[in-house]
Amino acid sequence: GLLVNADIHADLNVFEKDLPSIRAGQTVNFSLTNNPGRLYEAEVFSIGAAFEGEGKSVPVHCTIKGDKTGLIDGMDINGQIRHKDVETLAVPNDAIVEADGNYYIFVVTDKEPEEDGNVRSHGDEEEGSINFERIAVAKGETSLGYTAITPVTELPAGTKIAVKGAFFINAKLSNTDGHNH
Repeated sequence: GLLVNADIHADLNVFEKDLPSIRAGQTVNFSLTNNPGRLYEAEVFSIGAAFEGEGKSVPVHCTIKGDKTGLIDGMDINGQIRHKDVETLAVPNDAIVEADGNYYIFVVTDKEPEEDGNVRSHGDEEEGSINFERIAVAKGETSLGYTAITPVTELPAGTKIAVKGAFFINAKLSNTDGHNH
């Protein structure tokens, strides 16, 4: 995406496959490529009518809302358009581990850790330990520190996902399955 002058607005390049889900009025979160920690908000006001460049993308024009400090015409930005009708499950990048070419997250489970694929965290024994279950997921797009995921099996409502330490949970799980490294 690019920042364009006038009353400074944001232009995002949207791929052809994503166009059907884009409408005027949708909220866009974006950050500057050179300052990914600072989030800005904008709103889609028009969608281009022609493809631009080699990448088969269409410009989506957005009005920037709120503070425009630090925004200069022509800056590169990364943006994410919020879909109101499609809720995608997104987790912090640290919540996903890769093993054997597949991606996994860990969810809190009531199952006992003796069952295959579960691991127990021995944090506070007084409160009872927490059991985790490894769930295979398909990874979607990664943006602003989060990755969209689609669990291979449906997660029940209210499932708690481990958002930090997945690497360590996976390492612990690997150590409890009887292999010697």
